[in-house]
Amino acid sequence: MFVDRFHKGLGLHRPRSTSTPYGLRAVVPWVISLLGLRYNTIAKNTERWLSAKYELEADLMAHIRERHGRHFVDDWGNMFWINGPEAFCYLSEQRQWRKGLTFLQIIEWKQCAPSGLVSQRFGSIVDACEAFETNRITWSHDSYLHRIGEQMARHRSLKNYRPTYMKKLEAEGAPVRRPPWIDSSDSLCIAFAGPRCIWPDPVKRCSPEPLRKKYLNPACQSFKAPAR
Repeated sequence: MFVDRFHKGLGLHRPRSTSTPYGLRAVVPWVISLLGLRYNTIAKNTERWLSAKYELEADLMAHIRERHGRHFVDDWGNMFWINGPEAFCYLSEQRQWRKGLTFLQIIEWKQCAPSGLVSQRFGSIVDACEAFETNRITWSHDSYLHRIGEQMARHRSLKNYRPTYMKKLEAEGAPVRRPPWIDSSDSLCIAFAGPRCIWPDPVKRCSPEPLRKKYLNPACQSFKAPAR
C-alpha cells in the first residue's frame, strides 16, 4: 500500500507483476550486447590460445634424431631405450652423466641408466617410435627401475669403468681399450684392471717333516749318525 501511494504521489504508475519491471526494458538490450561482446572476446581469445598451444606443442614435439636398434636420441639430446618383447615393448628414458660422447659411444660404453620414466606398451618397435614422434606417449614413473638406475649410474660413472663384455674380450686376448672420456695423457695415471690369469694354486705344505720322511731313502734310515 505504501509503495502504491508513493508511486501515485510521484505521478508514476507501478507496473504489474506480469509486465516487464520498470527500467528493465532499457537495461536488457545493453546487458545482451555486453554479454555478446564478452562472448566474442572470450571466443577470440580461446581461439588464439588454442592456436598458440598447438604451435607450441608442434615446436616442443620431439623427433628421433638418431636411432640404433632399440636405442634412439631425440632433438633435445634425450636418450630412450625400447625394452621388453617386440610385440609388448615400452620406452624407457635414460639418464646420462658424461659430456662429449657420441651416440654410439654412449651405447658401446654403457654410459646411461634408466631414470624410471616408462611409457605404455606397444605392439611393435615401429609403433613405439611413431607414438613418440606424434606425442602420444603416456609416461609413468617406476620406482623400482629408478632405484636400479641409480645403482647402475654409480657403478658406470667410475672413471676407469669398462663394460663386462669388454672385459671378457680382453680376457680372451683382446687389447685393453681406453675409455673415450679419458685423455691419452691421463691414461698413464689410471690403473685398469686387466684380465685375470687363472693358474693352479700352489701346493699347500703344512709342515716340512712329512715331506722329509717321504723323500728320504728308506735304506738310509737304518744307519745311525756316526759318533763324534
